[in-house]
Amino acid sequence: MAVNPFESPPKGQFLFRLVAPAIPVLMLAYTMVGFVADASLQPRGPAAAPEPPSLTSRSDRFYRGLGREWAAIPDVCWGRPDSDFQRGRCDDMWSHLWKVTAVGLLPIGVLIAFALFGLDSFKLTYKRIRKKIGEAQYGVKATVTRPARVRGDPYAWFYCFHCISVELQDKTQLRVYLSPHENIPFPGDTVAIFKLGNFFGRKRYMATLYAPHVAVFAAVRAK
Repeated sequence: MAVNPFESPPKGQFLFRLVAPAIPVLMLAYTMVGFVADASLQPRGPAAAPEPPSLTSRSDRFYRGLGREWAAIPDVCWGRPDSDFQRGRCDDMWSHLWKVTAVGLLPIGVLIAFALFGLDSFKLTYKRIRKKIGEAQYGVKATVTRPARVRGDPYAWFYCFHCISVELQDKTQLRVYLSPHENIPFPGDTVAIFKLGNFFGRKRYMATLYAPHVAVFAAVRAK
């Protein structure tokens, strides 16, 4: 029984590539903190000096104030207050501080949610490909064009695929994706392609190196 080339997703490579789209997501979440925090959720630290307005100025003031509020915690609030009055003041201070700290941690939460969503999408994509290839009774034979490799494809880059150009028997050219564990075929080589479905507004096709001793392939249209 042939080994499915999509059996072992490159998780390490995917997590490394996830850093690039995560940076703008983190910056957007950081910027939104300044707009999410209303007057009741602003740090109570000393007032900051006026600064020129910018897209991130509210968030900058928020985090500077948050840092000053943590630095200004009275020593008595780190231990056991001596009186009910001090205890009430400390309880109020801690309650407010935890609320604004939770707001300040929103970018971390957004980043974690984005990473989990991306990893889940990565796993489901490879699982869907394995199922498609495993259930297929035939694939579509296609010939690799010259040049074989297609560069700059965002879908291939994000999911760690090789992207190549192939031509069907009716001269239709398609952009298909190979497992990262397979070598780029040479122009003129034959591959078998499988329909994956519509993703991100475009039909996607996966490919494996042609192996007639593993499965029977039919030269049919891939549309």
